[in-house]
Amino acid sequence: MTLTHCQESVCSFSFLEWEIQTKSWVHITRRVTTLYFFVVIPKSKSENESSVWGYAWTNKAWSTAENRLVQRTVKHPIKVYIWGCFSILSFGKLFIFTDNLNAQKMLQIYEKCLLSSAKRWFINKNEDWILHEDSDPKHRSRLCSNWTREESVQVLHWPSQSPDANPIENVWSYIKHKLQGRKTFTFKQLSTQIRRIWTSFLPEYAEKVVSSMPRRCQAIIDAGCDWTSY
Repeated sequence: MTLTHCQESVCSFSFLEWEIQTKSWVHITRRVTTLYFFVVIPKSKSENESSVWGYAWTNKAWSTAENRLVQRTVKHPIKVYIWGCFSILSFGKLFIFTDNLNAQKMLQIYEKCLLSSAKRWFINKNEDWILHEDSDPKHRSRLCSNWTREESVQVLHWPSQSPDANPIENVWSYIKHKLQGRKTFTFKQLSTQIRRIWTSFLPEYAEKVVSSMPRRCQAIIDAGCDWTSY
């Protein structure tokens, strides 16, 4: 995340001002809890997005002139898109699909997974939680914007090009790490592996990741909106 990216924030105020304001905001009691989510789609579309590929493991071997190493690859490996959400209380529903994500699909995920997870945590009061999502055009589409307004869902303003401040990136990295070394050849096998990892997450892990937000904000402020260890 560079200063140029910060200056191009979709918010009406600068990224540094946003960090300072958010740093104060995240110290509010748990009565107002941020609901985090992520969408995993092809990496070529955004540096904040990536894909889950099947048949992923690492083999190490020497290659010499007499014993040439032939590295075989899968031309079209299994690939799925996933969406998940979590709050400081625990992890919510996971949605796995293979078709491209658009505004209609996003709305379907909101209704099927987002609301059901939020109701489990906060009963039926959407005013008690805040949705944290990036500035993807699908999230900002008229269809999705109208839905969040009609459902009284509060959406946290989020600067573009800011993966360091998004705690779901840590969860996503952990899932990718756990998938390494697991042989998956079909959509069902890959989906099953992902769901097993997701359901293994404890509520303590969700609380730990969400509680890191004040430190994340402070780290970005100290770095002058440059790279941080997060």
